[in-house]
Amino acid sequence: MILLIDNFRLHYFYNNSLKTCQNLNFRILNKHYHLTENSTYPLRQ
Repeated sequence: MILLIDNFRLHYFYNNSLKTCQNLNFRILNKHYHLTENSTYPLRQ
């Protein structure tokens, strides 16, 4: 997930959309954490 988020940050940074990037990262993290809530093993650290 970290790598994916960094790729999105890089992509949006070069497109001058830092605010959009931050919102996207926030949504990705929320989705990731929501999915891991019911996981059989914890991915959160």
